[in-house]
Amino acid sequence: MTRKFLTLAAVALLAGAAPAWADPQKDAPPPAPDQTAAAESMKPPVELQKLAGWLGPWDAEQHVFASPMAPESRQKSRAFFHWILNGFHLEGVHNFQFMGKPMQGRSLWSYDPERKEYQCVWLDGMSPMSYLYTGNFTEDGKLVVKTSYTWQGKTINDAITYTFPTPDSYMMRYETDMSGTVQPMMEETGTRVKGGPKEMMKEGAEEKPAAEKAVEKAAPKKKR
Repeated sequence: MTRKFLTLAAVALLAGAAPAWADPQKDAPPPAPDQTAAAESMKPPVELQKLAGWLGPWDAEQHVFASPMAPESRQKSRAFFHWILNGFHLEGVHNFQFMGKPMQGRSLWSYDPERKEYQCVWLDGMSPMSYLYTGNFTEDGKLVVKTSYTWQGKTINDAITYTFPTPDSYMMRYETDMSGTVQPMMEETGTRVKGGPKEMMKEGAEEKPAAEKAVEKAAPKKKR
């Protein structure tokens, strides 16, 4: 009886005394989040609307300057821009030529509300690398984005400046210090063209890699 009484007394003591780390105020559940603020955070930032002028298909004339990467050349290019992922990002589908061969690229434009800057990820069929450009609009309406990367063991700094003479045209100047001093690498003049997005997306569609085709061929076919 004595042992049982002591055991019950100890249980009662522990139950009645809150441990030192159990602070009712600190351990209370967090307040419910502000539903209005949460809803606003799910909307694309208004700054992205500055990129809306790029929506649709474009034709462009390119002038590539001689550089360690390529000889001087002139060619035509085409691009189509559209919103993706609930309007949080703007994707560009690009068709162009490089050293006489047709090439394709993708640009993904976004906006970072924390850094208050625009971001552009560029990928193409010439390199396994992706390039991240960041920047902003200037007071006179130009869009300037920059990137740094390593090429042949050396840090390269590039800058792209976009100007918009009219709502249906743009001019782009690409500069790099690859040769040791800042030099123009490419200039491009774009004009908005009439045409539906379906035609541009067909032109931008890439052939599936051989590995992907092999996987699809080996996959069991569904019975009808």
